[in-house]
Amino acid sequence: MPHLRLAPPAPTRPGVVLPARDLAVAWFLMLLPAASAWMLTVGRSRHMGTEPGTMGLALPLFLLL
Repeated sequence: MPHLRLAPPAPTRPGVVLPARDLAVAWFLMLLPAASAWMLTVGRSRHMGTEPGTMGLALPLFLLL
């Protein structure tokens, strides 16, 4: 009987595609723009009054930002 090649061992944690370090970098790269957007939102909201609706912006500008 000829030697059969064995498949490489299955990963110990199914569903993990990236190593932990690469996964952490990917999460950081996703969270960086999200944190920046929140800082921009909070900064803009501090200068707005208590207006209802679109926070004092015209609707097209509100939808754009």
